Amino acid sequence: MRPLRSTSLLLLVVLAVTAATAPEAAPDVDDLRLENFAVSADDSATADFENRRHRHTADALGRLVAALPRLRVARERRLDLPAAAIELDADGRPIRVTYPFERDFPAGPGGPRTASTHRSVDLLVGPLFGYELGRLYDPSLVSLTVEPRLVLNPWPGARLRASLRIPVTNDFGFDFVHPDADELRPGPSGLEQFGWIRGVGLASITGGIFDDNRYGFSFGVARPIAQGTVLFDAQADYSGFLAFEPDGISYSRPGLWTGFAGVTVHPPGLDVAVRMRVAQFVYNDRGVEFEIQRPFGDLDVALFTTFAEDIRITGLRLGIPVPPLTRPTRAPVRVLPVASFDIDYRDEAAPLGVFMGGVASRERYLEDLALSTLQANEPRRAAAFEGRPAPRPRRSGHPASFVGTTGFIVTPSATVIGQRNIEVGYGNLSQGASWDGRDAFPNEVWYATIGFLPRVELGLRWTVIPGLRPFEDLAPDSRYTDADRMSSARLQLLRSRGWIPDVSIGIEDAFGTRRFHSTYAVAGWSGDIRPLRWSLSTGYAPRAFDATRHTLDGAFGAAEVSISSLASVAIEHDSERWNFGVGLTPWGVIRLRAAWLDLEQPALGLGLVWGF
Repeated sequence: MRPLRSTSLLLLVVLAVTAATAPEAAPDVDDLRLENFAVSADDSATADFENRRHRHTADALGRLVAALPRLRVARERRLDLPAAAIELDADGRPIRVTYPFERDFPAGPGGPRTASTHRSVDLLVGPLFGYELGRLYDPSLVSLTVEPRLVLNPWPGARLRASLRIPVTNDFGFDFVHPDADELRPGPSGLEQFGWIRGVGLASITGGIFDDNRYGFSFGVARPIAQGTVLFDAQADYSGFLAFEPDGISYSRPGLWTGFAGVTVHPPGLDVAVRMRVAQFVYNDRGVEFEIQRPFGDLDVALFTTFAEDIRITGLRLGIPVPPLTRPTRAPVRVLPVASFDIDYRDEAAPLGVFMGGVASRERYLEDLALSTLQANEPRRAAAFEGRPAPRPRRSGHPASFVGTTGFIVTPSATVIGQRNIEVGYGNLSQGASWDGRDAFPNEVWYATIGFLPRVELGLRWTVIPGLRPFEDLAPDSRYTDADRMSSARLQLLRSRGWIPDVSIGIEDAFGTRRFHSTYAVAGWSGDIRPLRWSLSTGYAPRAFDATRHTLDGAFGAAEVSISSLASVAIEHDSERWNFGVGLTPWGVIRLRAAWLDLEQPALGLGLVWGF
């Protein structure tokens, strides 16, 4: 038995040494579920991949590094065309990004690629939602169209698509701009081709049917510099009119030139895109658009202002994600809802400031591939590497007040809502407490409060005055109820340290007639006397701008005591009257509040808050 034991022991030692010195096993591609995948066979230091599975490059990168610990260069492909090379440090963090038009773009792994996207066809289904508010005889109009689309990647850099638009409902009636809106008709269809031009950048060409009843060709070129921190982009479109009406197809010969030239900046440390474009728009108007866009998790939020033909249009654009958030891949046919769909809010319904839609976008092709964006999403990459959900920001800041921005009852706080936090809600002020139509009509406040950037809070508010019909004398049959839309902003200048207070400045109802306007500066202190937390604030609202009404006018102040985050009691003076309020947060996402304005007029509100 002894020789047998010695032999067994020697065999175990040999196996252990062999396992320790053997080259790393090939990654399990089936587990990664990435497409157009290849890895260097000798050291696994370089890999090609295409990510149609995860929402963000950072998600795929974290999983890829977990499977390939020696990975130092990850070359992401899109439409089976190299899009960017991401160089990694020893811990798998991005440290450099290069693009195929640059001379030092690294070579690929050289091995065969698996799971080609050329062998997959996608059938995607998504909604097209339109609406308009505030018409004289129709307070709200809605349209809904369903669009199924077939998408194919026939060769590198190409996207072939065919779509059909199926109308479901349309309150707008006949539209001279879109005369076939009520008809079954083709949606954007045709061929997009991307390609890199050495020393220049990314080029694209599109031919086919576009949005807004246009058909023709579109050409564009984009050049990322400083590792994608800055992107210069230009596009030219040549199109004609095309409509599929009940009596047949109507069209015009191509003759309209549209396009834009712009620049997008991704500031270091922030997952933010700041964009400016000078454009010739679709409806033959010219102008300039400014936009700032930021992802809130998988939700995209963008604020924009467009100046076209001496008209200023401001709005909000939401890119709403659609489940499943992790998508199946490597299948010959994928039947899925669209990954996301857009909803825009514009304060002007006029067809101005509209870019050509349904054409190739170089910026969308390069999305999430700037080094600043990848580094800003390091928590997301690290979570994917460790196999856990991406972290969400903590819900922070005061609940929104009845004004629709964070504060006490009516007065603002000296802090702001936490970045990447959003609160939406509703408040009802009785007619004796209302700002507009006091003692005659109540005020209803619908709002969204957004922590868009560190120390920056933005607010959007719609104030409805039930019972007040401003055009009743001119149009007795009018169903329009008086309403006012407004935007607000607050900047936190100082954060408290010791007895140094929080200090913020802000403006409410910044544009237009300013029916609910204030400009103010406010300072605040807070602390704990367990189990209680106290807050004090004082501020002043000057008449810095002309306005129809100043809701804060002069000195104001507030005091609040809360028990943990469950309940609070506040009293304030809002420069006009004394107010008393209570708040409850029975669940983390729901905030309830009640108040007695002027110590006798009731007000009730509900808010929902999320951190993304």
